[in-house]
Amino acid sequence: MEKGPQHRILVVDDEGPVRRMMAPLLSRAGYECFQAESAEKAWERLQQTNCSLMVLNITMPGVSGMQLLEKVKESCPDLAVIMATEADNRTAAVRALQLGAYGYIIKPFEPDELMISIANALEHHRLVTASRRQEQELRQKAAKQTAESRADETEIVQKLAIASEWRNDETGEHIRRIGLIAARIAVELGWRGRDLEDIRLAALIHDIGNVGVPDVVLHKLGKLTAKEFEIVKLHTIVGAEILAHAHAPLLRMARDIALCHQEKWDGTGYPQKLAGTAIPLSARIVAVADVYDAMTHPRVYRPAISQEQTLTDMDGTRGKHFDPAVFDVFRKILPQLHIICEEMDDAH
Repeated sequence: MEKGPQHRILVVDDEGPVRRMMAPLLSRAGYECFQAESAEKAWERLQQTNCSLMVLNITMPGVSGMQLLEKVKESCPDLAVIMATEADNRTAAVRALQLGAYGYIIKPFEPDELMISIANALEHHRLVTASRRQEQELRQKAAKQTAESRADETEIVQKLAIASEWRNDETGEHIRRIGLIAARIAVELGWRGRDLEDIRLAALIHDIGNVGVPDVVLHKLGKLTAKEFEIVKLHTIVGAEILAHAHAPLLRMARDIALCHQEKWDGTGYPQKLAGTAIPLSARIVAVADVYDAMTHPRVYRPAISQEQTLTDMDGTRGKHFDPAVFDVFRKILPQLHIICEEMDDAH
């Protein structure tokens, strides 16, 4: 086994003869040895020196070896510790093992016994350190892979959002506003972290299925016929099919929204006539954001509707079209949403 300066050993014992016997023995064996006559001095040394092993006397005046062991194991969990005890103190030695000591030796001990115990403890230290390092590397690798996967998911959504914008320039600003409005509603509902970012991104492609709607219908200036409206309704199914079989949480949420954002709380929406909480919450949030933004901004077939009329119409469908809880949150934060929309409108 490799020995050298990297193996630093701290001998902690209030008995000078014990320290004076151990120090040269360890030095001759190729270890770098430090001494401390008390638990307090040992703690100071450990703050200054990165030791691999500590040989610690259990019974010392003042702070005991056992108390130091407890403190050390909290702050230096990788430090190997061998407890030194008198022959009649095995109970304390067993307790030390329970607290995290690697082993113990009985005073007075033979040099060979001491060196074997130290070699075994250092090998244990090496294995523990290597295992911890490997675990850390695996965590870092997993975190990197997660970040890369997240970046890929985000890029997919952004590319699909661009595809939506390509069909209709006004749709681009519409979907950005919806993403921000949906996220702000979600915050008020208690969403945090990744879920919150997911709904902001997923909302961008709620109408991705419009790529399957013919231009003659999508851009029609007048009122749609019943047949044309049936074609438009298919955009929810097309969107869900585009996002089908996705495993990433972001893309699964995007599929739920694409499929269900036209469902209504009372079950009269489309395409599945879902009702109440059978509609995914993400879709219920986007439904409110979508209707509000669509009504207050111009479309190819009509001018923008005033805020007052929009809110009157939406209030009348609370509990019918919209989830009452989501709608109430929307109404509560409406002044903040006005600011969001105005800032986006001013920027373009």
